[in-house]
Amino acid sequence: PAQGRPRAAAAAPTVWPAEQSQVAQ
Repeated sequence: PAQGRPRAAAAAPTVWPAEQSQVAQ
């Protein structure tokens, strides 16, 4: 989800910790 919705990953890092980590990098 982070790939298509980086905001969603940032808003719900608890849901996609790995995805959010990729967005941070």
